[in-house]
Amino acid sequence: MGDKNFTMTPIKCFKSSYSQNQVFLVEQSSRYTIINNEYKGIIVLDADWNEVKRIYIDEDILLPEIIYVDFSRNRLVLVLEETYCFIDIDNEFVKLIPIPQEFKTVRFKTLYHFTDDAVYMNTSKGILCWSLEDFTVQLIEDVQVTDRLFCWFYIQSKDKHSYFHKGILTYFDSNNITIIDSLKKVKIKDFVDINCFDVAATARYCLAVAEDKLQLIKLDNDDKSKLISFKYPLYGACTVFFEQDDELDLILLRWNDLEATSILEEYVIDFDKLPDHVVI
Repeated sequence: MGDKNFTMTPIKCFKSSYSQNQVFLVEQSSRYTIINNEYKGIIVLDADWNEVKRIYIDEDILLPEIIYVDFSRNRLVLVLEETYCFIDIDNEFVKLIPIPQEFKTVRFKTLYHFTDDAVYMNTSKGILCWSLEDFTVQLIEDVQVTDRLFCWFYIQSKDKHSYFHKGILTYFDSNNITIIDSLKKVKIKDFVDINCFDVAATARYCLAVAEDKLQLIKLDNDDKSKLISFKYPLYGACTVFFEQDDELDLILLRWNDLEATSILEEYVIDFDKLPDHVVI
């Protein structure tokens, strides 16, 4: 049971009824928090979650296979059922191209790398390069022609089920969790005991994400973790997880089907003050 005397209070909260806009997507760039605008576009929010703009997309964006975020340049790539979609938020530019026939059976993985004029995407066929100048797509024969760090991530995660968020690669390997960023490679014992579908890491923490709970692990003390469970009927756990100014921030998107409501919240977490198990 969770600690009934402890309360996690969000610093921001955004609610939307399903009839108004069922939010199913949340991403973050350097300037914005991005959510879907029903199924035909995105809503761009500022740091206080005030609406900045809406960008229309002439394609159904429900359940994209994967989303790649160019954090510093405020750009997105969505892999949709029949198209690749590129969005430049600052310039309000959208480009859709039909998926080339030779890549229709390709499955996309989480590892990617943006440059000014291209995005490199790890797939079941190898590395695809989508030019953001002429919008052609090609298979890259030699990953070493891309980017040194991206190449390193690719080699380290090859043939492993990996997760990639905000420039940090995480994967399970035997009884360990390996975490790699631009500076170091950390290996901790696999302490995840929830049925997670996503894993994210920062410099000091690892977060495992399940539909009804989260497990937060401190990397310098991996035999210690905290469990955050969701009150019924809330579920979802679409998350953005980052450290900023020595604070641990968690953006959490959940759903309440009984009330037909999407709930987007941001929490600032102090790991040492967090009970071993808390319910929110």
